Amino acid sequence: MLLLSDRDRLCIQLIKMLKERNYTYEELCKMFDISRNNLNKLISDLNAIIGEPIILIQKVDITLNINNNLSYDGCISKILSQSLEYHLLEQIFFNEDMSYLTLSLELFVSESTIRKIIARLNEKLALMDCAILTRPLRLEGDERTIRVLFFRLFKETYGLSNTPFKEEEKQYIDQFYDLDIPFAHRNKSLQERLNFQLLSLVALTREKHGHSMASVRKVGKALPAFLKLSNVLSNVPFLGVHKIPNSLSVEFIENVFSAFLHNDFLKVSNYKKLKLKDHPELLSIYDFVTEVETLFNLPINEEIKQLVCRDMYDGIFGYLSLTKEVIDLVVVNNEYVNFVENADLLVKDIIPAIKKLYDKHIDASKTHYFPFAFYLLQTRFNHVFIEEIRERLKVNILIYVDYDVYYAEYIKTRIEFELGDYVDIRIIEKKESLADLKQSGNLIITNLLLDGCDEENIIRISHYFSYTILDRIIVWVRQEKRKALNALVIKDE
Repeated sequence: MLLLSDRDRLCIQLIKMLKERNYTYEELCKMFDISRNNLNKLISDLNAIIGEPIILIQKVDITLNINNNLSYDGCISKILSQSLEYHLLEQIFFNEDMSYLTLSLELFVSESTIRKIIARLNEKLALMDCAILTRPLRLEGDERTIRVLFFRLFKETYGLSNTPFKEEEKQYIDQFYDLDIPFAHRNKSLQERLNFQLLSLVALTREKHGHSMASVRKVGKALPAFLKLSNVLSNVPFLGVHKIPNSLSVEFIENVFSAFLHNDFLKVSNYKKLKLKDHPELLSIYDFVTEVETLFNLPINEEIKQLVCRDMYDGIFGYLSLTKEVIDLVVVNNEYVNFVENADLLVKDIIPAIKKLYDKHIDASKTHYFPFAFYLLQTRFNHVFIEEIRERLKVNILIYVDYDVYYAEYIKTRIEFELGDYVDIRIIEKKESLADLKQSGNLIITNLLLDGCDEENIIRISHYFSYTILDRIIVWVRQEKRKALNALVIKDE
């Protein structure tokens, strides 16, 4: 985010704020410390970048209106795709034979503008021990951080499926993903393939330009098997990849795939053979996940739990781990923070309880990785979590219509269609069951006036069942689920 120009950062901040709620002119001018005219220009520029008016100016409020053919991520991508700073970094990444003059011609700006942008970028890049050097223009410094920077730049700008690399390069990288080494104990999927492909393509390009990672030969027993396999592949041509010899160098392969041949990746790959007491960081994650499991009484399969712990280790302590300073610098659209900030109401209520357990078990220097950990818990344990919580938070609804039991059945079916398994609906058909109407905690749907019942829990109907009434029932059920979940978390704490 910090690598972007002030205008681009304001555009992204504006979209993010308006995604949450509407703002007035006065509020935005004060927050951005700009005049009304400059705010109008910013909105006009942003709409032009997106290609359609997503920021609307009404009488009082300024609102965000993203059509179905767009998304929040898509809007951020469009801003990044026209960023002069990102274009400059991309040009330097692919072409390390450029001067100020040739770069200015490529980007259609003056040479002095190029010099100013590079000077500004170097101020920020110094925070992660990197710098753009000249003669020729190139990015040097902490190689691991540089590779992560370009991984994020391409991912957020183009998406994983449309990266700006040659097709033959992608094919070359893919042949390694199809091998079982070093992925023998890790799940494979199209999504994992695309992440592996992009990270390796960035590494491949950097290696072609002579920016090598430190040797990774001392990575344990898994490497010799991989090297043996690479020797077998040494007779395979590079499928036309530019500037790479036809004979594969073992050292070259090591450096391209260094992230996946590193101890932090390999040592947790075969989780089943690990002794947790010998890996305190992994043990802290296991204890954290176990407490979450206990808090919500989740029947988690041990194998799934181990996979989640391993993935969590990769991000928090392992080969993907970064400092908060670097993340703030290279990440514009943090998908994990977005997941937490925009969680649905049911999920949002459990965040403080899980954050408390995270802080208890995970080192304070890794606080910035809580959104990542929370994302993994929610997405990997989703089915178990939802099923368990659904049973414990099921809302009881009683329907009593004194003139037609089949009409009551019709109402029951309509509610079940909208709310599914989140409700337990019972129709009153017998006289002795009328006493149940006065029990607390039930939503009562009826055409009668009832004495001795809590009016807040009664929704009265006529001979028709409208969307307005259905919406009232849905709102009531959601409120009751939130109350029950809050009580559940407090009780379990």
